[in-house]
Amino acid sequence: IPRRLAIAPAETTIDPPKWLQLLLADNGEWDWGKFDELCHDFKELSLLQLSPMGPGALQLSIHPLVSEWIKHRADPDAKRECLLQAIAIVNMCLRVKLLTIERPLLSVETEQQFYRHQLSCTENLRELQKKDSTFLRDLRPFLEAVEDDESLQYDKAILDWLGPNDFDRLADCLSLVVKGTGKWLINHHLFQEWIQGKHQELWCFGIPGSGKTMLASQVAGYFHSILSPNLVLLVYCNVRDSTRQTANNIIRGLLRQAIQQDGNMPNEIRVWFEDAMKYNSLPTLSKIKAVLFGKFRSTKNSVYIVIDGLDELQPQNREIITILRDELAESSTLRIIVTSRPTDGLVELSSNSPAVDINAQLSKTDDLRIFVSAKITNNKHLQRIIGSDSALREEIEDRVIISSKGLFLFAALLIEKLSSVNTRQQLRKAYQTSPDSLTEIYNKTLQKISSQSPEDSKLGDLVLMWLAFSYLGPMGCRELQHALAATHIQPSENCLNEDWLPRTDTMYTVTAGLVTVDEEADRRLRRPA
Repeated sequence: IPRRLAIAPAETTIDPPKWLQLLLADNGEWDWGKFDELCHDFKELSLLQLSPMGPGALQLSIHPLVSEWIKHRADPDAKRECLLQAIAIVNMCLRVKLLTIERPLLSVETEQQFYRHQLSCTENLRELQKKDSTFLRDLRPFLEAVEDDESLQYDKAILDWLGPNDFDRLADCLSLVVKGTGKWLINHHLFQEWIQGKHQELWCFGIPGSGKTMLASQVAGYFHSILSPNLVLLVYCNVRDSTRQTANNIIRGLLRQAIQQDGNMPNEIRVWFEDAMKYNSLPTLSKIKAVLFGKFRSTKNSVYIVIDGLDELQPQNREIITILRDELAESSTLRIIVTSRPTDGLVELSSNSPAVDINAQLSKTDDLRIFVSAKITNNKHLQRIIGSDSALREEIEDRVIISSKGLFLFAALLIEKLSSVNTRQQLRKAYQTSPDSLTEIYNKTLQKISSQSPEDSKLGDLVLMWLAFSYLGPMGCRELQHALAATHIQPSENCLNEDWLPRTDTMYTVTAGLVTVDEEADRRLRRPA
């Protein structure tokens, strides 16, 4: 924050209130002795965090109790004006910290600390209202302007605390679905019997790369658009996040989705949230289950839970199925569908429920051919080489389908490999010597990345590492650009030099097709499959 108190990223500038002027030295710079004295007053609560940010600039992290400090220290004649301005500053700082794009990058502990600050600020304002009857009157216009918005933000904070919203990933997955594929599952007799209530549980088994996640996403999308206003809850299991995906956290995530969809925030959850912020306590699994299952039983419509990739959970966390099965016995409206690899333990777990063999069904459909044809059509480089030669195109499609052995992932990588050639003869030679396994095609792709110039090879490795270890999901292009540029920051530098930001198309090309850019999802880069 500069001396003129321009609060970034807000578009407006707030004139410096008189209480801030009291913290300036005679030369116009910040008087750090006064700041130290101010911080000391709040040392136990650590509510005021101040640090220099170069000449004439101050970083103000958060200060919800500044208003109380002003009440006792500011010039009495300017007390009320300073107080109102300070409240506006507090509010803006809270929004900057809690509602900007950087917020998801905070650790859980830091995020909870911010929420505790917010609660402290609210309580402090209530105390001031009790002490000064005219205070509320002067503040009313400001409160009315933000009251509804703050209530919504508070509920959003509670939802974020409850757990992640896997529905956020649904749009990303659906954007990758090739039109015309996946309809066979919706039309399958076991699926239709399951929807109609003949079965409460349905399993779909498929080997890696067979399109299980796309099918699960299509099922969730079908429910959400066709069967509304039923509750549709979604769980994407991810081996990269398996330590965080405990049964407790999954149930919390399902509860979050249920609240968002029915629009009803139970009062007990508000109490849990405030207790968590004050005492760092968490509700027990039994309490969370009681609220979630209570929602299931109170709805007259069906509740559909889609669990994708159950095999990616750690064995001890697969008890989520047992927990949900206990509710199946009590709720006739609850339906569960699960996708998974056919591992011994999970096949046994599903032995009393109907199951669909994804790979067996794919051999009876044109899904893979539709997928391969769409991939070739969307690959501009391949299109330029093939031109109007329909026989060559059909030959390539046939070869890719045979080589991929029913694996969509293999087919996609193989097409990307074929797009590295420049002539039709090279293309024919490439598909005639196609790799026999995913491992082989990955190895050849990594060799291609390593064979680039040292600069491109290093950049390709960094892109893959950032995306592979991004547990928050697909990264935005801008996020990845800044992450890569940050590797060039020197110890003597205190800011990011944007000249180090790589071009988006460069980040894509140096990874030899392992990374894709989703233009429809705010230009997000997807990690390797």
